[in-house]
Amino acid sequence: MSPHAPFRFLLLIGLVFSLTTGLVASEPVHQPLIATYVHPNKIIPRDGTPEEQSSAIRNSLDRMQRSGFNTVFPYFTGSSGQAYYRGKIHQTLVYGDRDPLAEFLREARARNLQVYPVVCVAVCGNDKPAGILMEHPEWGCRHPDGSPLGYISPAHPDARTWLVSIAREIADNYRPDGIILDYIRYHNRPLRLDIAAERRFQSSLPPDCTPEEEQKRLQQYKEDELTELVKLYSESLHPIDCKLGIYSWGPHVAANHQIAQCWPRWVSAGYLDLVNVSGYYHRDKYGEKFLKLFEEKMAAAVQLNRDTGRPVPLSFALGVETSHGRIHSAEEARTYLSKAAEVHLDGFVVFSWDDIVPFLDELDRTNSIRDFPGN
Repeated sequence: MSPHAPFRFLLLIGLVFSLTTGLVASEPVHQPLIATYVHPNKIIPRDGTPEEQSSAIRNSLDRMQRSGFNTVFPYFTGSSGQAYYRGKIHQTLVYGDRDPLAEFLREARARNLQVYPVVCVAVCGNDKPAGILMEHPEWGCRHPDGSPLGYISPAHPDARTWLVSIAREIADNYRPDGIILDYIRYHNRPLRLDIAAERRFQSSLPPDCTPEEEQKRLQQYKEDELTELVKLYSESLHPIDCKLGIYSWGPHVAANHQIAQCWPRWVSAGYLDLVNVSGYYHRDKYGEKFLKLFEEKMAAAVQLNRDTGRPVPLSFALGVETSHGRIHSAEEARTYLSKAAEVHLDGFVVFSWDDIVPFLDELDRTNSIRDFPGN
């Protein structure tokens, strides 16, 4: 027998397993990560013909590739309970029986672009319930007065199971490189948890608990419950070789913040494979100190990531048009990219594609996207 025969046999077994299960080892996260969030409804006409939808998909992906992007973050679900993909879980399917996102993934892969579908986790209507919360109001967080809020409670076990099932449906049906969790947090306002979670918390308090101690315990409770949800995502996706990432507000929410987004804890536990932090520090809001604040926050995020002992690729979200402010020129975008490289971020993700397009010609002339350090 050839000395290489056992090795060939193992390779054959691995190939057969991959073909029969659909599991093929995914590529590492690109470093640097040069990506963009994509709102499907902004580029793929909802009422367009299949040919018009296909043309829109190809044109957008061609433009991304030409500018130097290596990864795409398309939204697969929205903030009001709608789905842009064709699945069996959501009631509201934006594209009906069509599935342009399946074509989007195929065309992206043909251009060597990695694809990480984005799911909106907790938000489901914002101030008022929508989507699944109309069917399961008991899963919802509540306003301080007890009225329903349009956020799914990460502390409700059945809600957690349902949320994770969405990511698993996408992973099973589309085999993406990974999944990105957006809105993996509580609402950034005073709130009450779902009724069952609130009762569990109240029953855990000692009889002599002071209001200050109760608030401290509530913060820990919220962080623990949200961590359990992230853990469930990890346990569902990692065994099928699907990476898991999040969008985070940044270093200031990593501990003792009311949204309870303790992302360094999740990195340290091995639940996450990449983190994208907000870079929304605009001159519109912060005046001339905007760039200094950006540098400080990004450097703090880099340090938190390193302090976990098992850092993951850390990128920032370049907010071209946001509720916090906007970028007004290609030169301003270059300023953020340059500063991000100085603090050793591992890349950037544009928010969002339709907003960066007007600046692309000028950015392309200087290769500002393609030449991000490390690319």
